[in-house]
Amino acid sequence: MLGSLELCSILFFVLRYLDIRDELERSLEPLELFVQGQSMVWTLAQLENGDNPPLEPKQALMVICNLGLQSKLAAYYLQAEGYATTSLAGGIARLRQERENHFVLDLLVFPHALEVVLQQARAVRQFSYQAGKLEVRGMISRLELEALLEREKR
Repeated sequence: MLGSLELCSILFFVLRYLDIRDELERSLEPLELFVQGQSMVWTLAQLENGDNPPLEPKQALMVICNLGLQSKLAAYYLQAEGYATTSLAGGIARLRQERENHFVLDLLVFPHALEVVLQQARAVRQFSYQAGKLEVRGMISRLELEALLEREKR
């Protein structure tokens, strides 16, 4: 299991990520929202069947899943095959908790066009509007969110 300092070092130096989340998890939260670098989609079932990814075994590889449990098992399989592999403890859920922004903004009116824009914004994971308050969660910055709001005012 990796601590935050180790995680930052590895996220900087890892050249490849092996994303073993299912298709729905990947579509809801693309890996690119959390890490930069080359990634490859593979499944735990493929690894369990001995179907290893077409990568150089010596190349640094981090396996990522949603909660960190499946990636830990996948990393063990790959290490047994000689791959230089680690898993991300806590998975995407941990990265989300550590990096996700949460904003509550006063907004008198919530036009449908803004709702559409927020639904289409990849960096917005969740939003709600109640009693003049817009609540937004995601990998979006305050500056990006304000730019979206300003654009919709025009």
